[in-house]
Amino acid sequence: MAAKKNRALYQFKVTLARHSSPIWRRIQVWEDATLAQLHRVLQMVMGWRTITCTSSGSAAKYRPCLTWTTSAKIMDVKRARIHHVVQRVGTEFEYVYDFW
Repeated sequence: MAAKKNRALYQFKVTLARHSSPIWRRIQVWEDATLAQLHRVLQMVMGWRTITCTSSGSAAKYRPCLTWTTSAKIMDVKRARIHHVVQRVGTEFEYVYDFW
């Protein structure tokens, strides 16, 4: 039987910027989760989802655009792990939730 891997549990305080009243959530995610998985967790806890709307009589699907950049380099969100981006306690980063 293979030994269990010890994993760190990361805790984040997520705060929405540019709001008159504070809107925030505290979440915990395993260190080996991908950035895409973190994105899905954020969507869930913030109550965001894929939106289907009608435009010119036809249904159009809008999905949030997820882009992570580190040192002016765009990361592959399906492969990059949280511990690659957040390497120490107190690290701050910006998550931009936008539609494309």
